[in-house]
Amino acid sequence: MLRRFYGFRRVKFAQSPPKTYIPHFSEPKKHRRISQKNPLFGRSNSLKPNTLKLRIGQGYDVHELKEGAPLILGGVAIPHTHGLKSHSDGDALTHALCDALLGALGLRDIGYHFSDTDAANRGRNSQEFLKAVMEMVRDKGYEISNLDATVVLEAPKVNPHVPAMIRKLCETMAIREEDLSVKATTSEKMGFVGRREGISVFAVALVYKVTDNNIGL
Repeated sequence: MLRRFYGFRRVKFAQSPPKTYIPHFSEPKKHRRISQKNPLFGRSNSLKPNTLKLRIGQGYDVHELKEGAPLILGGVAIPHTHGLKSHSDGDALTHALCDALLGALGLRDIGYHFSDTDAANRGRNSQEFLKAVMEMVRDKGYEISNLDATVVLEAPKVNPHVPAMIRKLCETMAIREEDLSVKATTSEKMGFVGRREGISVFAVALVYKVTDNNIGL
């Protein structure tokens, strides 16, 4: 019975065996070492901690809603009675992605690089910020593994515009659309978002150091 459920087997000895019973456990396949075919870890049979350099960053942005202002998210203009009050174009989604990428590499935040007191940034297209941030990322020798963002807005509905946002953002960053996720939700009528006073956006970025073994992952 024990052999059936736990994989026990008797151990054979060259001489007389001891009186004790020695269990043997086979290592489950899912727990075995990573195969050498895995491209993320080079040609080694096992995981080497320094083979793949990963860094994670988190971004957050919030803006007040203002009647008559344009509503731009992810580089896409969304028709609505209210837009985002900001020094630039107020694209909170793009700003959060910028902060996530900058944070992953310890490069401060979007306000540090593109100040809201600089007249040159007044009304500026936030895709220009994102493009500049991507240049910083690649200058450091890193590339995007994936990005994930959540837009929290009570109205209007954002989900119908998500595909267009992904296309625009990926074009700006020169990455595959499968490497960017954009989700939209509400705050269930709670807080300043629920009262339709503003928007909040959360973003996470995972980047990796480009080497000869992982180019084009």
